[in-house]
Amino acid sequence: MSNKVKLSNSREVRMACLLVSLCALSLLASAQVSPASARAVGARPFQKGSPRPLSRAQRKNPTDAQVDRVTKRLDLSEVQRFDLKKLLENDRTESKRLWDDQQIAPIDRMTKLRTLHDNTRKQFRALLTREQQAKYDVILQQAARADAPPQDKGTTAK
Repeated sequence: MSNKVKLSNSREVRMACLLVSLCALSLLASAQVSPASARAVGARPFQKGSPRPLSRAQRKNPTDAQVDRVTKRLDLSEVQRFDLKKLLENDRTESKRLWDDQQIAPIDRMTKLRTLHDNTRKQFRALLTREQQAKYDVILQQAARADAPPQDKGTTAK
């Protein structure tokens, strides 16, 4: 019996490629860099008088950093900040659980992750005022345009 996964369409192939890429990136991000390899890619060693890198304890929690960015863009209240942080923490916990569950097929995992993130976005949008929702919609549209594949310049209508 073969362990190969049969991919039936190009969307599934793209999703599988995305999954493999994300796994590779997470492995690269977690790998330690030796001083020799850091010099090879042009990293500079610590020099007296330059700011020291932050320790793990000094670095901001990624969820807190994301809450801060959203707060600046949408002018969130303290209650909204608290609720957003809870939503993001739940999203991260569930995402990690899905990634760690090897019983789920990669395509199904990606579908569940997309659904989870979409639901988190909907729950967050429900916390916002009408004015904040309008700003948020603009931000989402800008992000969608930035993620869209480039259009072929030869196919534009005249």
